[in-house]
Amino acid sequence: MKVGILSFHHTSNYGATLQNYALWKTIDNLGFKAEVIDYQPFVAMKNYYVRELLPSRPVLSNLAKILKMKQFRESRIQLSEGVYFSSEGLKRFKRCYDAVVVGSDQVWSTDGWRGYDPSFFLDFIDGETTLKISYAASAGHTETLGAHRSNVQSLVRQFQAISVRDANTARVIKEECALDSIQVLDPTFLVGYGEFLGKALAIDSPFLLIYKMGPMSSSEESFILRLAGERNLKIVSVGYHHRIAQYNLAGIGPEEWVRYYSQAAYVFTDSYHGSIFSIIFHKPFNVFVCKTKAAKTGDLLNKLGLIERIFDGDKTNTSNIDYAPVQERLTRRVQASRDFLIRALSSRLATAKSSG
Repeated sequence: MKVGILSFHHTSNYGATLQNYALWKTIDNLGFKAEVIDYQPFVAMKNYYVRELLPSRPVLSNLAKILKMKQFRESRIQLSEGVYFSSEGLKRFKRCYDAVVVGSDQVWSTDGWRGYDPSFFLDFIDGETTLKISYAASAGHTETLGAHRSNVQSLVRQFQAISVRDANTARVIKEECALDSIQVLDPTFLVGYGEFLGKALAIDSPFLLIYKMGPMSSSEESFILRLAGERNLKIVSVGYHHRIAQYNLAGIGPEEWVRYYSQAAYVFTDSYHGSIFSIIFHKPFNVFVCKTKAAKTGDLLNKLGLIERIFDGDKTNTSNIDYAPVQERLTRRVQASRDFLIRALSSRLATAKSSG
């Protein structure tokens, strides 16, 4: 059975790159022949690469990061033949697969900087010959589909199985499309990362890790400096430059990024996937949550009993985390998430056998 995957795989963002790898790896591990449709729309390419190479940023480090992301995609993920820069090119995949899975990430956000792209609602796929499935699709902070409601409603109703990543997306699909969905975990929870962890890091002393895509306030900097001093930790920033870090590693690739998470003594992040990898590796951590990420990050932390890890100034909880109850909740959700994929992808096989 041949399965296509459509997501945000071509980014300069670690979380987006790793979620796509994890979904491909999960489906591949289930025994299906999976590949990622290499769709790289111009609007996204321009945003990712122009933003990373702004004169105000460390251009050489960010260029190195972009090249390492590309190398990771090409070496770790099975990509479709050819690169498609417009939705017109996707029409060649109309009947190419037995099933197409869209997700995860904010593929169903209709009011973000990418704008509305019906490709991520699989408008180019023939639903008569191909299963349409969403896995952990997210609408991000989109509250209403607005002018796109009718089109999205029509497209989503053609899906044979719908799963979403967060409560807000489930609400949007219910209220705007009158459809129920299943909430599943981000695919990064579904695979192991042992094959990434063999190489040693350049830093051999205990360290506090920062993965923060936005700037920090002086109070946030002071808090981190105080905690690092109290625990005798070096400060390492990955992916972005922060002045309080002794080591700024803006140009590392996804595998090395995972290794730094695996060995950190403490983590501060403003990233959804930064929070996920803190949880995967059982790290004490705190999250800076902005309005645009409150729905997805807060939803995840609440479901895992970790809502108190949100940064709250001097009231911030920096104690060690008892991961036993967290892991118990997580194990159940991982199994339920895998079960959704198995059921959704196996339905075509069952249909084919019964008709044959």
